[in-house]
Amino acid sequence: MYFFKLVRWPNLLIVLLTQYLIFFRLLNPVFQLNKIQPQLNTDQFLFFILTTLCVTACGYIINDLIDQKTDAINKPQKRIVGVHISTQVSNWLYITLAVIGFFLALYLAFATDNLEWLFLYPVISLFLIVYSSHLKQKPLVGNLIVALLCSGVTGIVWIAEMKSIQLLSMKAPLVSHKLTVILIWYMVFAFLATLFREIIKDLQDVEGDQLTNCRTVPIAWGVPKAKLLALCIGGLLVVLLFVQFFVLQNIFQRSILLYSLLALFIPLAVSFQRIVVASTTKDYWWISQLIKLILINGVLLLFFIRL
Repeated sequence: MYFFKLVRWPNLLIVLLTQYLIFFRLLNPVFQLNKIQPQLNTDQFLFFILTTLCVTACGYIINDLIDQKTDAINKPQKRIVGVHISTQVSNWLYITLAVIGFFLALYLAFATDNLEWLFLYPVISLFLIVYSSHLKQKPLVGNLIVALLCSGVTGIVWIAEMKSIQLLSMKAPLVSHKLTVILIWYMVFAFLATLFREIIKDLQDVEGDQLTNCRTVPIAWGVPKAKLLALCIGGLLVVLLFVQFFVLQNIFQRSILLYSLLALFIPLAVSFQRIVVASTTKDYWWISQLIKLILINGVLLLFFIRL
């Protein structure tokens, strides 16, 4: 039970769902319709997802290992490392998952004759360690890195199937263009929604971050400016949704309008109102959960896409 809490199983579920829908709901049907062989078969893509989950889980574990002092102040009742799972066991869990992920990446690189993929795994893993130990404490830099990594959950699927997408562009250029637009839209959505949530989480953790000398946005720039930044990022999400309605209406089904109103616009409006009046850790925690719901609802938009 505590292992699943350590690796943030709800977040891993979002990663799994995103990549699964991108491949099986979006890419694979288009490839089959145009008689194009995907770079990864079904079994290989499931291994691909598992590799992504291993990297993500490792990121959460190393983050908790490094942040033990901060977490003891910010969330003493939710601490896992050093309380329910020892530091030594947490280190072994990190190493085990890292090794499993590496061998999965090794298998996929050779099975698909894409040896360059093999270098992505250690690079991303090392990047997560550097982020947790150094970059996370710098104002906005750490937030941008997390947002980029989250948008990369979609982007890495795009990279994996790039050769098939290029072949699609020759056989069906209009479909290929729509597919590219959708993938870019999703990457931007994931980036903005994650960045929005990261700023709110920094506001939530101000007390512990101050005591451990972390220079997050609300500490370096002040709480009012951090709130304003969060509202501006949320505003960009609203603009992105308007782009979906009025520019990409030939891609998203009309039924998306009602879904987006209920699942995205209303939660965004509520989050804006709560940010303005928020003052306690609990206030920011609720806003953070609301933004996570927006992220999940955004992933489910894939059910409304037509190509």
